[in-house]
Amino acid sequence: MKNFNHQLSHHYKKAVQGELSSQKELARLYSRGADLFFSNNNGKNLHTSAYWYEQAAKQGDMDCQFTIANIYENGIGIQVNLQNANYWYYQASLQGDSLSQHRLAQNFENGNGITQSYQDAMYWYTKLAEQGNKQAIYKVGVVYDDGLWGFTENNELALFWLDKLDPNNKNSPFDLRSRLIILKNPIDLSKVQANQIQIPQQQYTNTNKYYSSEHYGYSKEPTAQCWDGTYSYSLGKRGVCSRHGGVKYWF
Repeated sequence: MKNFNHQLSHHYKKAVQGELSSQKELARLYSRGADLFFSNNNGKNLHTSAYWYEQAAKQGDMDCQFTIANIYENGIGIQVNLQNANYWYYQASLQGDSLSQHRLAQNFENGNGITQSYQDAMYWYTKLAEQGNKQAIYKVGVVYDDGLWGFTENNELALFWLDKLDPNNKNSPFDLRSRLIILKNPIDLSKVQANQIQIPQQQYTNTNKYYSSEHYGYSKEPTAQCWDGTYSYSLGKRGVCSRHGGVKYWF
């Protein structure tokens, strides 16, 4: 504890004079306390720690900007203040901090402590995607693929982003493979003759029967149309059209 107090005194003198390294060290010391190995709270003061993180953030330290933003967002030692959190996430994002860019994008998307703006959310998700963030790549790709958030559906941009992901990776989104199949093999209905389109004579509407997952059974009429134009006659929904681009319509 004596050594801890000595460090506090040493760095405090320099911190109040504006020395960035001492401000950061004070913030770190107060966040952990004197006894780091036995989890003793001697000297631990999260409120004071937040103060010094913010002083360092004001000097442009990117890591401290993210840290104080996280402190404000989660109320660590101080009151929750989402407006301040987003301010510091924004400052760190301008310097290229990917963690701050992700939080800022999410907050813009959900209107968390800031005016909801899909345009701004898309801007920061795109910044993240450009850095190779897989979650952001998928998010941007889906927005363009489905024409979400007021953005015009754009197959070229959707394919540009989604094709950067590996559909064979077990952690990839479940619909990535079908999206890529459709984007790479678009169906031009304008070139399909009317007599080539198979139109079911009667849609399957029987909802009174129950089929277990072990045995679905088959309908006499189509129950689903796949994206590649074929039809499925399965009474169950598991795996339907899985090799044909996924389900386009259920009947």
